[in-house]
Amino acid sequence: MFIQTTPSRLQSAKELNDLYHESPIEEELWQAFKSENIPAERQFFIDDKDGRFALDFAVLCKDRNIDVECDGDRFHLPTQRVKRDKKRNNVLESLGWSVLRYSSSDIFVRLPETLQQVKETIRTYGGLKP
Repeated sequence: MFIQTTPSRLQSAKELNDLYHESPIEEELWQAFKSENIPAERQFFIDDKDGRFALDFAVLCKDRNIDVECDGDRFHLPTQRVKRDKKRNNVLESLGWSVLRYSSSDIFVRLPETLQQVKETIRTYGGLKP
């Protein structure tokens, strides 16, 4: 596995997930997860007969796992991308994952509400896996 990172991230990382150098929207949510003690795995891979899926964040729960996706407006708004995201959601749901998708404004403007929804979803699925 190869993780693209920066020298400063390499020096300051406290865990593997800190090495990732992703989009600003993902960085913002990662920092919020850390400050709220929400354990998540970044760039978590799921293999299926339909292909390989890279989840922005995987939150592993007792009853059902959660895929948290950060949908930057420029990349996820075009019609073709929306259709692809819906198909991807359906496959992940069929594999037992719950998918939460957040836009740039959900993360940059409404972060407290976004985090509250993630926490409520974790509770709905029996809490975090030990």
